[in-house]
Amino acid sequence: MALKILRPAPVAQGADAHVTMAKTYLEGGLYAKAVEELRVALELAPDLAIAHMLLGNAYGSLRRFDDADRALQRARELNPQSPDTHLMIGHLRYAQGRIADSIGAYEQALAMKEVAPAHFMLGSALRELGDPDGAASRFARTLEIDPDHPVARLALGAVTVDIGDYGNAIALLEEGLESNRDVMLGRYRLGTAYLEAGRYAEASEAFDEVKRNGMARVVRSLARALSLLQAGQYEDAVRVADGILALRPKMPLAEMVRAWAFVELERYRDAEAAYRAAIGTAPRLASAYHGLGRLYLAESRIAEAEREFGEALLHEPRLAVAHIDIAEIHRRRGRYPDALAAYRRGLELDRGVRFDPGPDGKDRWVIIPASRDRAPLANAVVLVMADRRQGPRRSENQDGPVSTERRTRNDRRTAMVVADGTLTLVMDR
Repeated sequence: MALKILRPAPVAQGADAHVTMAKTYLEGGLYAKAVEELRVALELAPDLAIAHMLLGNAYGSLRRFDDADRALQRARELNPQSPDTHLMIGHLRYAQGRIADSIGAYEQALAMKEVAPAHFMLGSALRELGDPDGAASRFARTLEIDPDHPVARLALGAVTVDIGDYGNAIALLEEGLESNRDVMLGRYRLGTAYLEAGRYAEASEAFDEVKRNGMARVVRSLARALSLLQAGQYEDAVRVADGILALRPKMPLAEMVRAWAFVELERYRDAEAAYRAAIGTAPRLASAYHGLGRLYLAESRIAEAEREFGEALLHEPRLAVAHIDIAEIHRRRGRYPDALAAYRRGLELDRGVRFDPGPDGKDRWVIIPASRDRAPLANAVVLVMADRRQGPRRSENQDGPVSTERRTRNDRRTAMVVADGTLTLVMDR
């Protein structure tokens, strides 16, 4: 009787070809195409760990963080000893602004295999968290493993400026710029180091080169775009911002100018795309998440709006308008105690709001400036003042809570006065 030879089950027919094609798309920045190929691969081979890992990479690049997280967690379940998966999880956490969490993932990747990208990103995370010495050691280790790393030398030079070792910083930045002459941020840091070291002529030369390479033009153009935006010339503001992005494709403020202008032009899908582009370049830009939340709230996409406001507050907990807007969501959903708490927090943080308990038995809140975009603050003041004066009230035939905003309007005890660009709300105590 012949013995049957057992062999490992091959990857489902064709799945590896789709994975190979997905890698090509990923390298070319065609992330949506990569997702399509990887989905096909996983239909053919549902437990193919590398396909799940690459799918997480593609989703992360598309800012679809929840999908990326699910794909990477599945890849880790299938192959827990893969350093590449832990590295990808670190990248995802970093892109989400979860810097402390990214450190754990990078350390896990390094425990399995010491690679330059993990050290470099760990250094970047440590610098973000205010540990320049820790960051410097990681950037130095990156260069020991990969002496030709494209930007580690510049990163080490920049963090050495932060440490205050200007002599070594200058040497590192000069060497790094030999192979990265177009990295103007590196040259700017070199100018800073020259300045701190008292080498004023060289500092001036470095800053002049930054100006010659377009940074000064970009700054002037940004100022013009913002002026056009404030003047209501929205189409012109978009054109100027487009010109900036042609010079500097990764300029989040230019994308924000486009988004703000598109909102005023009622081109909401273009505005959404511009906000997303700004987030892609600056994942911790709270104002971009807040802008998206405002768009979604206007379209009654409440769950999405709440998510974006939450992201804004994650990155900037003191953003007053985000507290006010998330309070509005609580109010719409009938969560009145949460709404009042969020309104109060927003009013506490907003520097343009002042509370004045007058001696005449009236409370006054002053809001500066008195403009259309300050209207949510006026609503917040009315709600908080009404709650402070009377507390919740119910009618005999009503089971649910009565809106304090409606109650205040019915009582007619609130006055609004606009004068000299200031809105004042006055309510009887």
